Amino acid sequence: MSVIVKSLFNIGRSLITSPFQ
Repeated sequence: MSVIVKSLFNIGRSLITSPFQ
C-alpha cells in the first residue's frame, strides 16, 4: 500500500510541478 501512495504522490507532484517548469 505504501508503494501505491508513493506512486500517486509522485504523479501528483509531477502534474503540479510540470506547468511551473
